[in-house]
Amino acid sequence: MTNFEEVVADAAAFPLTGWDLTPLRGHDSMDPRPWDYLREVTSRLGGVTTLLDLGTGDGELLASISPRPSRMVATEGFAPMIPVAQARLSPLGIDVVPISDGGWDHLPFDDGFFDAIIDARAHYSAPEIGRLLAPGGWFLTEQVGSGNDRELNELLTGKLEPLNPDMQTAANQLEENGLRVVDTREALIPHRFHDIWGVVYYLRLVTWQLPDFTVDRYRSGLRQIHGHILENGAFVAMSRRYLLAAVKR
Repeated sequence: MTNFEEVVADAAAFPLTGWDLTPLRGHDSMDPRPWDYLREVTSRLGGVTTLLDLGTGDGELLASISPRPSRMVATEGFAPMIPVAQARLSPLGIDVVPISDGGWDHLPFDDGFFDAIIDARAHYSAPEIGRLLAPGGWFLTEQVGSGNDRELNELLTGKLEPLNPDMQTAANQLEENGLRVVDTREALIPHRFHDIWGVVYYLRLVTWQLPDFTVDRYRSGLRQIHGHILENGAFVAMSRRYLLAAVKR
């Protein structure tokens, strides 16, 4: 299907079911990160008995951790993902705690309870990380960096608003809340959109990328991207990722 109007109408009508990237297969592709997040987590687990996963999503990553600390807790704020995570993690003895909007700044756990906190691209509060970690405990997060896929925003809007905190800002916030940053890494990763269907679905799913996105509002820019893809085979945006590790003083 190459007719612009038919393709964007199909993508705009495609049902969104939770945080589901599988419909994008074949429509976009991304080079691998220069680090393996699961390996980064497991390499730090020596001596950890209590672990918190912020924004566990469907729980797949947490379920993959081996060996497991004796007490693991997951949190999730996206309602459609909560039963999915519970179905996967509860049989493993891992509690999934639902978090409501605004609840990330006041998590229902005691001060200094956790030896480790992990976070893969979910929101977190630096003061809460400082409060929840035991002395010597560590925090590891992989985040989407500021200006992620900025080429999409620049073409569609003609400007770029900061979308996320940059790595240095995130590091400073942790330092201000009683942690010592021990590792920082950044990566620019080509994100290739192979058709306009993938662009539309992506922008509908990843709502923070372009919060006011609708096909009607951005039809002209979408048509430009469509033409670019037909001529060049793909529209390439640069995804920005960073990995940050810190230890509680």
